Amino acid sequence: MSNNILIRDYLRRNPEIAEEYSIRKINAVSKGITTLLSYSDEKAQYVYSLLEKARRSTKRNTTIE
Repeated sequence: MSNNILIRDYLRRNPEIAEEYSIRKINAVSKGITTLLSYSDEKAQYVYSLLEKARRSTKRNTTIE
């Protein structure tokens, strides 16, 4: 499964975290970031932490089933 799909599914299962992510994205744009590279850099660490949480969550869910 791709990283994007893992994060997407994790955010769908955790609406409060999805809201936090949305706010972080809005704040990045509000800082005046105008390029895709800068925007990606601004949220990279948070996205990495989301990916790690999504992976752990997926492992827990698959071992339970």
